[in-house]
Amino acid sequence: MQRVITWYRNYTNKDDPEVIAKNSKVARPSRYKKVYTERDVVKFFYKQAVNDRAEKKSGDRKGSKAYLKAYNKALSYVIEKLTEDDYKKVRDTADEWNSTGPPPHVQLQ
Repeated sequence: MQRVITWYRNYTNKDDPEVIAKNSKVARPSRYKKVYTERDVVKFFYKQAVNDRAEKKSGDRKGSKAYLKAYNKALSYVIEKLTEDDYKKVRDTADEWNSTGPPPHVQLQ
């Protein structure tokens, strides 16, 4: 089957640039851009509150399986407890990070 495919590629439309590009096995550069959400901003700015809540709920130290299991619930809890003004700031920060990118000290983490 591979021989048939190779022959077909060699003898049909071999001068057509669109066919060459379509059948090319050369890797095309992918454009990956992180889309920041409110959760990402809260993870950064309220890190200590989220960690404290996760440790309290799990009853275990940071990095344990129980802690990791409780982390998302702790993050959701902290987001729910934000005031309306704080949540607006978080949302605006996420929009800013999506348009201009986060500051370098945030990118390092």
